[in-house]
Amino acid sequence: MQGKKGHTHSASSSSHSLPPRFTVPPMPPTIHRKLSLVVRDDCLLIVPRKDVHGDAGSIGDSDNDERGVKISWGLKGKVESWEGRVQIHDDEAIELGGILGLVRLWDAAYLLVFLPSLRPPFPLFRDHVNPKVGEDTDERRREAGPSSHLVHCLADVHPIPLTHDLAVNAMDRLKSIQLKRRAKPAKWPFLSGLNIKAPAPTEGPEEPASEASDDSDDDGESNFAGGSALSSQPSRDSSVAPEADESPLKLPATQDDMKKRFSMGWGKFTSQLGAVRATGNQPKNGELDGLLRDSHIVDPEATPRAPEWPEPESKMSEESARAHPPPMDPPQRRQLETKILRQIIREFTSGAFFYSFDFDLTHTMQHKRRRLATRKASSTALQTLLPKSPELATESSGTFPPTASEILGKAANASETFVIEDDFVEPDVQVPLWRRVDRRFFWNEFLLHEFIEAGLHSFILPISQGWIQSSSFNIPISGNVSDPSGGVVPVDLVVISRRSRDRAGLRFQRRGIDDDGHVANMVETEMIVRAKVEGKASLFSFVQVRGSIPLKWSQSPYSMKPPPVLDQPVDQSFSVANVHFDDFESRYGPITIVNLGEQSGKEGAVTNGYGQLVDNLARKDLTYHAFDFHAKCHGMKWENISELVEMLDFGEMGYLWSLSGESIREQNGAFRTNCIDCLDRTNVVQSAVARHVLSTMLTQLGLIPDSSTSNIEGVFNDIWANNGDMLSLCYAHTSALKGDFVRTGKRDVQGMLHDGISSISRMFYGAVSDFFDQAVISFLLGHRNLGVFNEFLENLESSDASTLIKLSRVRAAAIETSSARVLEEDEQRIAGWTMLSPEDRNVRLTLKLEEKVLLLTKINLYVVSFNYSLEKVVGFSRIPLKSITSIQKGAYILSPLQEAGRDVSENAGFIVSFSPVHEDTRYSTYSLRNRAGHGIGSPTTSPEVNELETRQRDDLDPHTTEFFAFKILPREFAVRPTSIEDSETDDEGGANETCRQAADRIVKRISDQCRRVNPLDKFVIDKDVVSLTEAQKSTSLLQRVDYAFKRFLWL
Repeated sequence: MQGKKGHTHSASSSSHSLPPRFTVPPMPPTIHRKLSLVVRDDCLLIVPRKDVHGDAGSIGDSDNDERGVKISWGLKGKVESWEGRVQIHDDEAIELGGILGLVRLWDAAYLLVFLPSLRPPFPLFRDHVNPKVGEDTDERRREAGPSSHLVHCLADVHPIPLTHDLAVNAMDRLKSIQLKRRAKPAKWPFLSGLNIKAPAPTEGPEEPASEASDDSDDDGESNFAGGSALSSQPSRDSSVAPEADESPLKLPATQDDMKKRFSMGWGKFTSQLGAVRATGNQPKNGELDGLLRDSHIVDPEATPRAPEWPEPESKMSEESARAHPPPMDPPQRRQLETKILRQIIREFTSGAFFYSFDFDLTHTMQHKRRRLATRKASSTALQTLLPKSPELATESSGTFPPTASEILGKAANASETFVIEDDFVEPDVQVPLWRRVDRRFFWNEFLLHEFIEAGLHSFILPISQGWIQSSSFNIPISGNVSDPSGGVVPVDLVVISRRSRDRAGLRFQRRGIDDDGHVANMVETEMIVRAKVEGKASLFSFVQVRGSIPLKWSQSPYSMKPPPVLDQPVDQSFSVANVHFDDFESRYGPITIVNLGEQSGKEGAVTNGYGQLVDNLARKDLTYHAFDFHAKCHGMKWENISELVEMLDFGEMGYLWSLSGESIREQNGAFRTNCIDCLDRTNVVQSAVARHVLSTMLTQLGLIPDSSTSNIEGVFNDIWANNGDMLSLCYAHTSALKGDFVRTGKRDVQGMLHDGISSISRMFYGAVSDFFDQAVISFLLGHRNLGVFNEFLENLESSDASTLIKLSRVRAAAIETSSARVLEEDEQRIAGWTMLSPEDRNVRLTLKLEEKVLLLTKINLYVVSFNYSLEKVVGFSRIPLKSITSIQKGAYILSPLQEAGRDVSENAGFIVSFSPVHEDTRYSTYSLRNRAGHGIGSPTTSPEVNELETRQRDDLDPHTTEFFAFKILPREFAVRPTSIEDSETDDEGGANETCRQAADRIVKRISDQCRRVNPLDKFVIDKDVVSLTEAQKSTSLLQRVDYAFKRFLWL
């Protein structure tokens, strides 16, 4: 590689310029579809790829003079724009399909990239008949029209360590994969049962025609997210992905129904245990381990630590480092990083993520049409001003530059080979794609935030989770006066399900609603129908939503059918429920709630609580329908679902109908369907609702479908069954229950057997693996930082981000309440903190800690015991600053069993030593009789007396020294500045501040104030509060064995 005039691009040359994320180039930015990744001595370089075929067998050299990306080496390697000219040779670069983002862990950072897919993308709509060509052939039917935007499925995700030597190893591995790909064309055996012709791979020779099904029927053509390959994920033959460098095994052309059913359940179950749930050429776990091991990311027990592995930024203190290893060697943090990285890749390669380079897949068709109408009205108003404002015109034409749609329209007139359809003109094409998408469905936004801040618009590719499938069916029509021969009308059917990233997670880990009004498992599903009758193209769109019951409730994961439990009374959810429905009303209009939960039995408390919530809210934009699905359809009485469909008001809600580019009607409102999981019963009802709406749409076009002459039943059932299976896989790791009814319209014993197996699988995942998986999801979405893994390793579970925000508010209120209660009238608080501390003074090493409030004034330091449930002060000790003799700061390690507990940067604290002669302690009288836990989450008690009494301390030796020990809370749990005084006088650390840095900052603040009243030399002592050696000695063998067993199960 030869670089010429390469330099990093300055974001702005003047102080008043906009940040790069808010600036766009004069021409609409487009996302680069192919990239070249190059390892340089000082950085990773990513530039757009322009292939120029050179020598035989080579990718070709590219001579680029464009804007690229430079990522510096190291844990905190900076992402910058790079401009220059670089010549890239075949043996130096890796061809990439795109960038997912950056993952920064404790000891290393990784760039997540994906390779170009072997499976070609599929168009959202096929170009069935092209009147400009004048010939309707099978080949033309399969050709993508210009407005048929291409959809890709995410696969082949790989990590590139941001360390030079490790990046070189990873690059070598990826090069070998790409060489084997070109040597071995992929085969498509699983398409034989789908009536789809196998697409040719993007690289390598064409697939022989014999590999495709000879009797493929174009009339039932179907495309899935990521190409037709995704059909193997929810409903078809094999769920085990082939190796990245191998062609998949040839499977039989047909399989019996039993095998198909079991492939939906156990195939996904086994993939979680041993193989990556991926499509395409994503490697299995063993393949991924090989890649990571080659890069020295995996450290097997028999392999010594690689000398080139980057040193952690937080090293242990000398005293802790000299500790002898415990009898049971604890797992290394590097192994945890590998598990985190592997799980992130498994999530992204599950087959549930899709994207488009030039088309916003996150907004509904109605939203786009409304946006276009708004822009058109604004453009019309500006055009009327043009003759009066010549200074706004261009030099050449005297008018505004042409819009994107005008450019496309001129191109269409110039070339008689395709037609532009106004329904699919993308609004706001002048801004980057990432700014046009709905952020609720932008799953990799956090991983790409550094690219966003750098203004690298052409490298930012939004990825969404859910399901998208495009199918078509034909409806025969009889002849008429204008066309006596009759014929068939091809109808396109597309279903797009978009899972929200807000309160995202897994089945038992995320239930109900959070404090921001976000509900678990919220999915927006849009059904798009397109048909052309008598030369007029009609486009329909119908949107439904699903989401968890908007109450504070939960379920235990340790049984097959655990009862839902209300965590808070219904009346305490009124405010957050209003926020939730306000958001839905602003997006969709009036909401019709369809509650499918049981009205009695285990689900009754939550289900009836939902009805009570809606009654009390008394909103005019809410309509509530309770339909006990299990009671109504008990005994396989599935025909009773029609009772619910007849109960719903479709007339007022309607759907979007566009005829030849003009809106005939719009959808006003949406059905919000839920059961307990929002999976199985919801899938059945949403498909029934969609069937009714589809029938109405076709009727308005004069099309009467007949299952005996049309393939509509098979296409409709397949697309909705696949949709339900994928959404179930995302939330519960198995395909949907009752899927046989959605797929075939009948319920039978085989389907019930499949449901039983899937229920057992769900119980396993919910009770064992979902805890760690949830922590990874929260981390990759940016809901939690690395502290989520520290919490998981300690408790083997993780808290919701909204819970941490709530606890932070509670702690901030505790500081304010304590200040008002314990400070003298003439005292003013300088700073306040909440910290962990042993219940009693003069104690360092104990597992029984409570949260105390520490208040600093100009003359005193207050140590306050606080009951967070009652919001009362239990007692406090007032220590004059002149009585403080020393402050000792250092590592404060209480649990050496997990990696987080041994990290001195995240386990820090200090000891305040003082003379108790002038110190006084006060307790509330009720706390003397009830010294039970009074931390956050403690049981609420009602004190009889709430007066503070002073406890006298007689016969004190003036030379006696006592102390309080404090352990810093993890930064995610810490309180931000609680008042203007705090924010102005205390230099609060940032979000990335470690506990050790926080301890240094707090100790400096206290010591500076102490020196003002009592100057002392060597006032602050750097010495561990509890060293790793001391903590290891205090940990019993039983504790080690117990933790090792739990870790084996949960991690």
